[in-house]
Amino acid sequence: QKQPSEGVIKYEISYLDDAHDNPLISFMPQNMLVKFKDNQTLSVIEGFLGTFKVVFLSNGETGQNISLLRIMGEKMLYKAEPEALAFGYQGMENILIEFTDETKIIAGYFCKKAIVQCPDQSKGKIDIFYTDQINVLNPNQNNPFRKIKGTLMEFQVLLNGMNMKIKAIEVKSITVDDEVFEIPEGYEQKSFENVAEFVSGFMDITEK
Repeated sequence: QKQPSEGVIKYEISYLDDAHDNPLISFMPQNMLVKFKDNQTLSVIEGFLGTFKVVFLSNGETGQNISLLRIMGEKMLYKAEPEALAFGYQGMENILIEFTDETKIIAGYFCKKAIVQCPDQSKGKIDIFYTDQINVLNPNQNNPFRKIKGTLMEFQVLLNGMNMKIKAIEVKSITVDDEVFEIPEGYEQKSFENVAEFVSGFMDITEK
């Protein structure tokens, strides 16, 4: 019965779209790190040779829902309402979740399966595996799977227009510094529209 309340989860990222149709895939990161402590989580995705970094800060007790984006030296902070999705997930609102009795082991943790259906039926169904053996309150409050009361260990998301499959490959129960959950200096708070416009412009430039 593993119940760590502090540690780091390393995920492997694969991309489900054709690289010929979306050349940006070749530059996208292959890993995501999630640090957790005291019902707080910090998710980090970094790519394009360090030219961009996306951080999601969440607190299962207070409802904190903050996205930090560093793109080409520009540092932006988007603070969403607790019940809203973090920046980038807007293509996955109002999903339907079916819970099942199927299980499997991922990264040494006992996981349960759920089946997700997006409102856009053309996207088909997605299998999600999650565990209740990691002690974090409301770990999915700022992503599309908030009805799942467990830490996601294998799942698919549409993030900033890219179909990604993310699977946990390692969980370490280690000490996490409190400072990692603090907002770094230099980030300017922006509206959703401002951030979306900047990200869209960055994607257009890199595609060319």
